[in-house]
Amino acid sequence: MQVKPLVCPRPRLPYNIWRIDNRLRLAATPPELRHPVSEYFRRNFSITTSGHFCTPSLLAAIALLGDDRVMSRLRPH
Repeated sequence: MQVKPLVCPRPRLPYNIWRIDNRLRLAATPPELRHPVSEYFRRNFSITTSGHFCTPSLLAAIALLGDDRVMSRLRPH
């Protein structure tokens, strides 16, 4: 049996943080957290463009997480 590597065609997690917060807020028994999940994500994670040189995606990530949490490479490998 050949196992294919898990490859996400598009980075989704940073762009769906709002959805996670919303679903947990509407849950019948929401978890007891001091802050929304989005706040924990913003404080503890950094993301990278990972070779995807798409200016709109980069700008959206910076707007969501802040420029100190988005790593980008100025020139290709």
